[in-house]
Amino acid sequence: MDCLRRAISGMGILPYNQAYLIDLRTAIQAGMAHTSPLFFIQCILNNYVDCALYGVGVIMAFWQWRRGLASIRIPVAATFLLGVSLFLLSQNTQTHGLPLAAVIAFLLYENLWRYRQHAGIGPLLPQLSALLLIPLLAVVTMLASLMTYHSAANSPRTLFVVPQTRLQGLLIPPEKATAGANLAQYSYINTLLEAAALFTNGSYPEGRIQLFDRINPLPFMLGFPPPKGGYLWWEPTAPFPPAEELLGNADYVLVPKMPTSRQLPEAAMAHYRDYLTLHFVQRENSANWILFSRHSVAAQGK
Repeated sequence: MDCLRRAISGMGILPYNQAYLIDLRTAIQAGMAHTSPLFFIQCILNNYVDCALYGVGVIMAFWQWRRGLASIRIPVAATFLLGVSLFLLSQNTQTHGLPLAAVIAFLLYENLWRYRQHAGIGPLLPQLSALLLIPLLAVVTMLASLMTYHSAANSPRTLFVVPQTRLQGLLIPPEKATAGANLAQYSYINTLLEAAALFTNGSYPEGRIQLFDRINPLPFMLGFPPPKGGYLWWEPTAPFPPAEELLGNADYVLVPKMPTSRQLPEAAMAHYRDYLTLHFVQRENSANWILFSRHSVAAQGK
């Protein structure tokens, strides 16, 4: 416990990821928070198991305080964590699988572990064991997921295995065997591989690639240095950065025709068209991509 507390307290002096914090601030300023009470009610109903664990944790914190097993700081901390989770839900589209219940459980567990010095371990053993069920179930669930993935990895006929780039070995459900969201995953990966092939087959030299879409995985896939000045994730409602800030460091601009956000590529093209016309030249216009390169970057073998 002492080692864990020292590690956590040491995080206060670590350098922050400034780009990540700027993205969070920009998202909040862009008005992307969910403010409708119906949204939170829907989240609770759709994720009633997680929410029940949150509520049980807060109730146990107040119960420990009323029984004299904890100071008022424990229920206040648990309530604060619950409030923070609601704020996180208001900023996030993922409303399930948050590890908050385990955090509250560890908070209560440490408090009881401290108290055992006065009361002895015997009377507190049932509570200590019960509190460990929450993180234990989380670990079991993660192990089951990993085992399922490992089993599927040994049956490549049922999955599409990414053959190249730094995503090599990634398993994706094949298009013919899936529908809905999984179909989008398969198609999306294949469009990324098509874009990556423009650089792995020697058509264009290495450079910084800016992608007009929510995320930009191509620098990681290819091992290229990423461009500076963009968002870690780019939502259509976020303000557009100045052209020189977003594109001044880029050697290439890729515009997807199968994007993760339908509005973003069209809006970005309209916003940055003048800058692209002045500093870039269109090199490709395929079924899935439009590629621009800076005038100083020559196409190889063209």
